[in-house]
Amino acid sequence: MALVAGAILLGVFIRAQPLPRLDGHRILAADGHRQLRQAEAIAGNSALRARDMLRSAPLGKPYAGQSLLHPRLLAVALVVDRLARPALTIERVAMYYPLVAYVAAACLFVALVARLTDLPTGVLSLLAFSVSSSVAHRTMAGLADRDGLVLVLFLASLYAAARWWDAPRFGRGIVWAVLCGVITGLLGLAWVGAGLLSAIICGATALHVLTNRLSGKQARLYAAWCVPGVAIMAMSPTFHLAPSASHTLLAIGAPVAVLLYVGIYAALRYGRLGDAAPNARAFPRTTSASAAGPPRGPRSLWAARCTGTSA
Repeated sequence: MALVAGAILLGVFIRAQPLPRLDGHRILAADGHRQLRQAEAIAGNSALRARDMLRSAPLGKPYAGQSLLHPRLLAVALVVDRLARPALTIERVAMYYPLVAYVAAACLFVALVARLTDLPTGVLSLLAFSVSSSVAHRTMAGLADRDGLVLVLFLASLYAAARWWDAPRFGRGIVWAVLCGVITGLLGLAWVGAGLLSAIICGATALHVLTNRLSGKQARLYAAWCVPGVAIMAMSPTFHLAPSASHTLLAIGAPVAVLLYVGIYAALRYGRLGDAAPNARAFPRTTSASAAGPPRGPRSLWAARCTGTSA
């Protein structure tokens, strides 16, 4: 744990270097400045106007097609912090928010790598994560953009997915699956590229189906992830205002398509979604490959049902 804490403190030290130069100055990055204006308006008026008049002049750009999760979270942080420090400004909140996001992301990263491999590998990976220029650029103090929030949500979703995928008990797995779905939905509300995470989970599930290794428990847990994740992402105007866009098809269309495929596979393979996955060790060792026949996938099972032969 001392090595983990040291790596995190090293990352905080690197990312805190711009703070002396930022004091008393406004953040002028295009996306960060826009989201700061939105957060300040939400904190002051609890709502935004219908159009952003500082964009696409002279008509302005409507807020209907924009993701506002990050500005709303900044506004909530500003309101809460002002209870203790009334003179606090939104710029001050934005200066320190990336450091908090980095600490959360670092903890999730080392936990994820340690679960997939082991703790020493997780510590070494965390050290590389802390000094990586690409990660440091997105979690540097003063960066008011949504990159830090997206990084935290992405890693949290992957960690929850790793927990529910190999959960020993269904009750514990369903909790992690639903939590993963909620976090995935929040990621979709904050970032249009949430389909990248959907592609990872859908790809792993589809690969297990194609190799005939998906258990009934995993099929139900996938459904528990897919339903809340898709439902929350569908509330984002970025997706439901562009149903045929590529990012919508990847973030929402792919999970739904794989869910239908998993449902058909589970119904044909098990008859119900509670049976265990087939295990090659359950067959006698004397059974030859020719006698056992090829593995039964969804296509062969469907053909057997149609012809009336036994599967």
